This record gives sequence, structure tokens and C-alpha cells, in this order.
Amino acid sequence: MPFFKFDKKPQGTYIRIVESYRPNKNSTPRHKTLLTLGKVEDIDVQKFVALIVRICQIKGVPLPAELQDVSIHHIQETARLQYGIIAIIRRLSKFFQLDKFLSSIQASSQTQFSITDVLELMIADRMLLPCSKLASYHRQSEYLQHIPHTQKQTHALQHFYRTLDVLADNEEALKEHLFKVQRNLFSDELEVVFYDVTTLYFESEQEDELRKKGYSKDHRPHKTQVVLGVLVDGLRNPLTYHIYEGNQFEGHTMEKAMEEMKKKYGVSKMIVVADSGMMSKQNIEMLKKLGVEYIIGEPLKRLPEKVVEKIIESKQEECKALEIKEKRDEAEVQEKMLWKEVEEGGKRIIVTYSERRAERDKKKREEEMREAQALVENIAQLKQKMKRGKGLKWIKSEGSDEINYAIDKEKAEKMAKYDGWKGISTNSNMPSEEVIRRYYELFEVEHFFRAMKSEMMIRPIYHWTPKRIRGHIAMCFVSYMFLNYIRIKTGESYGAIKEGIKSMEVSEIKDKKNGGIYYLKGNINETGKKILKTLGIKEIEKDVIEIKEMEKYI
Repeated sequence: MPFFKFDKKPQGTYIRIVESYRPNKNSTPRHKTLLTLGKVEDIDVQKFVALIVRICQIKGVPLPAELQDVSIHHIQETARLQYGIIAIIRRLSKFFQLDKFLSSIQASSQTQFSITDVLELMIADRMLLPCSKLASYHRQSEYLQHIPHTQKQTHALQHFYRTLDVLADNEEALKEHLFKVQRNLFSDELEVVFYDVTTLYFESEQEDELRKKGYSKDHRPHKTQVVLGVLVDGLRNPLTYHIYEGNQFEGHTMEKAMEEMKKKYGVSKMIVVADSGMMSKQNIEMLKKLGVEYIIGEPLKRLPEKVVEKIIESKQEECKALEIKEKRDEAEVQEKMLWKEVEEGGKRIIVTYSERRAERDKKKREEEMREAQALVENIAQLKQKMKRGKGLKWIKSEGSDEINYAIDKEKAEKMAKYDGWKGISTNSNMPSEEVIRRYYELFEVEHFFRAMKSEMMIRPIYHWTPKRIRGHIAMCFVSYMFLNYIRIKTGESYGAIKEGIKSMEVSEIKDKKNGGIYYLKGNINETGKKILKTLGIKEIEKDVIEIKEMEKYI
């Protein structure tokens, strides 16, 4: 009797129709290929089944065993469904005890629909193919666990927006819950944490109590925005976050995060690492008062010029060499630098120099000066830039009666001496080389922001009310935590994880004559298999499955 044989290869899964036979009565059974049908991924199911029927008719052989109980002339592929992502989200919800947390707020929210179900739909879209809440509403039937055969309730559009409101109402409790669970999942002790801020813009220029125009790290000066401050650990796990008005100065955001860690979350000892934008007398005094040790970027331009000159002159003679590993786009880059420790103003400052950084600083300055030269030659465009508070970094004005603009070459020459140099201020007793290494791990926050903006597509934000904005950010925060957990446990990149999960799909096949529904399993790539195994989720075994059998997988 002919049957299907699936050959799994690196390029994909190939299907053959084979027949078992014995060359003679006492010999071992062998397989004879009747027809090679190609890759699973390239096959149109309806045409595929019709082809098998026709071939079997022509050859006068019975249908393959898997199709004998199906009215084959009436077979139709009705959908391609994702089954892996929802199973993964439900498993991670248990790991993070999010299922219990959502159950507790379900009762108090007085909602008549399942907050858990709607949230898992939004998280699924956010992890795989970020989209609007309206698109999530339309796409809910694309997930096997949410199709009418398996789901009692199809959720209305208002349920998606209402779920954001519920998240916003319980934002502080959610953050505290996730912080405590993460500490149990990864480590009870927080030795070093990293703090930074970014901006999230809106497709709008209309300001309100939260959305304001300000310095945009997304290079959208005309758009309204909010400022997002985040604490991240060494594994890129976000510990907590805070949302500020769009015109908030980043240096003024740090105090709230530190006080929350110490007083609300009860973290007794930690070292916070932050960039030079957080370096201010107020922040330093605040950290000292809270008993928090710090490693913060210290701009050399703030040091006395004589001290800087002495440091630069002694580069070769007195500085020590150090090699550190710096991660860029998931790849490690070996960075060789010189360093020297100095005491200035009662502060311990470690000064570093890197040839690679010097090249970057020079290139950036030259690009900015070329842009400045173009502005000097186009006064109308320069004045437009000036109205927005930009364009004057390398430009000086001359004259009293009639103002002329020119490139400030003296300033450029003065700034060139800082190329490659960076200062790090600390009040810890950590060895200098360890301080440098910890400071350069600050890229973990940058990776977090990059993932939130590119993988989660947290912005642009299309919600307008403060409550919906907070709910949207909370949902993205949870989505990222799930994605990052998989990254940590599997060692795979965000992109590979997404492709692995996307490969977990089935084709829904319907017999139009008797209404029977079957599922044809697609080919799961190696990363997808690794994810399922790591999370302890059972992979679908059969290639063709009846709906009753599918229930154990959903």
C-alpha cells in the first residue's frame, strides 16, 4: 500500500509517495518511490491532494493510508494557522506567574471577557509581526488556539483597548510582580544594574499632559513624544521602567528609578551604571544619600583644562593597556584601550583612550562640519534649524550690524584633542579594570532599546490618552521579557527566534462534503524545535491530524 514519506533536510522537508515491496518472498521489505512531490512549504494543499487522487486513479492503486477516510474530491485548504506562539506564551505566563496575576486583576476589573486571552493575542502579534490593535482584532483567528473550533469567544475590538486600560490601571502592581518573579528566575542578588533613557514618538504634533515635544533620540523633532527610563540587568532583563513627559530632561529621571529600587523593591546593595547624560551634582548626591554606588560617564570637557592636558600628554608613558569585549549587533568586538586613574574634585575618575573610538569621533565631527558648511551656504535653511535650537554646534556668528555665519574652525581644532578619550566616574572600591568593563556593558541597555524599537516596534505610538499609552508600553514590556527569556535560554538571536516560532504552523484542511477538519503540520526549523524543547513544549508528532487529536497540543 502506498504511503507518504517525509524526508527532512537542511533546506526543508520533502514529500515522496512510496510503496513497500519484497524482491522475493523471504527478503527484507524495501521502499520504491512512486512520485517525488517537492517541499512541504511550496505545496498548495488543495492541488496537492487532487494530484494524489488523480495519480492513484491512473495507476490503479489505493489512496495513501492518511487520506483513505477523507472525502478527497471535496478537500480544501481553508487556513494557515500559527500554533506555536500561543503555546509558548502560555508556558512563559506560567514561568512568570503572569497567569495568576491576570486572574487576580480579572476579578477586580469587572470585565466580561478574558483579559488573559486578549493579552496573549496582542503579545503574539508583538513578538512575531507587530501591528495595531485593530489589526490584532482582525488577526485573532490566525492562531490555532483562537479559531472558532477551539475558542468559545471571538473578542470584540473594544476588548483589546479595554485590556490596555486594565494594564494601565495595574501598571505599578504589574511591574512589582514581574521584578520579583525575574529575581527568582535568574538571580536573587542584583550586583550591577544599568540605567538609560530613550524617547518614543507619536504620529502627531499635538501636545497634551503627557505627549510633549522635546529632544528626540528618534530624530523626530516635530513629533510629540514621551521619555522612557529603564533599569536593565546584565542579561538585558528590564527590571523596571518609568514614563515621563516628552520634554523631561533625561538627567532628572534617575532619582525616581533609584528610590523605587531601594525603597519599594527593597534592593539593599547595588551599583548603577549610567552614561554621561546622568552625570550631575544632584544625581551624585542623590545616589550617595541612598547608599547606591555608581559608575557614570564623566565628560572630560568638565574637568579643568590643565588636568585634561596632562592626561592627554601622558597617554603613552603613564597609561596602562586593557582589552575588553564589546558586543555590537550580537557580535563580540575586541577593543584595545589605554587607561589611567586620577583623583579630581574628591572624585575617583578613570580615563580611557581607544583608537577605534578616536576614529569614530573624528568621522562624526567631520560629518557634522560638512552639514554645517552646507547650512552656512544656505542661510534660509540655517535660520530654520536655529528656530528649532539646532545647527549652531560648529557655526559661529560674526559682525554686529550685519551678522555673518562661518565655520568655527578653532572650536573644531580644540575638540579634536578629545577624540578617543572618555572619562568614567565611580565611588565604588571596584578595581579600575573591572569598572571599565562594567561601564562598557552599558550597551545592554542600548540592545534593550533597539529590540523594543525594532523587534517590538513600540513606536510610533498611535494611542492618544495617557491610560492607553501606558497600557501599550506595559504590553510591549511583557512581550519583550518573554522574547528575551527565550534568547537567554536558547542562545539564539531575536531574529532567529522569530523565524523559529513562525515555522510552527499548520494548514487547516476541510472536507466540504462531511464537514470534517484536518490539520497538515508544516516543517519546523531547527531553532523552532530548540525553543519547544527548551520550554518543555511537546512538538506535534503526526503530519496529518484530526481536530480531536489537535486538542492535546492547544
